[in-house]
Amino acid sequence: MSLTSAESVLRVEKGHADPEELAAITAVLMARAAAQP
Repeated sequence: MSLTSAESVLRVEKGHADPEELAAITAVLMARAAAQP
């Protein structure tokens, strides 16, 4: 089984995210969405 770049970079765990963590994941998701054709 091969991993995509997102699967090798992002890991989701249960718990409470700090504001900095929410900002970071938002930035990653927005960058990925902007890169989609």
